[in-house]
Order: sequence, then structure tokens, then C-alpha cells
Amino acid sequence: MSDVSSKLEQTFRRVFGLPADADVRSMSERTHGQWDSIDHITLILAVEQEFSIALTPEEVSDAWSFEAMETLVESKIP
Repeated sequence: MSDVSSKLEQTFRRVFGLPADADVRSMSERTHGQWDSIDHITLILAVEQEFSIALTPEEVSDAWSFEAMETLVESKIP
């Protein structure tokens, strides 16, 4: 598992209040009933802070799953 994946999993767990054994890698707004627009913004802010990156509104609107977020973060890190 890459450092990005590991940090991102921790960020998802923290934002959504999930236990350490939760399968966050398969999460999306469709599979996680508590993932609403407020949680999405909270997640975006946490990801930006964790990885010291800035996301555009277009990127934010497309990152509604762990997989999409992981791909996005990896594209932002040199």
C-alpha cells in the first residue's frame, strides 16, 4: 500500500468516524449513507490539509469515492 493510500484511508476514517477495520477503499457516496455534501467538503478540506494540496471546484465535484480521491491526490503530488 502506498503512503498516499495509507494516509488517505486514515483521513477517511477520521472524517467519517469509522473504525480501523472499516473497508474505506470501496467507499463512495452511493455506498456510504452518511456521505453528504457537508461531509464531502469536510473530507476535501482534510485531504487538502493532509497532503498540502489545493483542489479545484471541478476536481472536488468529481471525487465522490475513495478510488477517485486517491487518483486525484496522486496526480497532485510530484
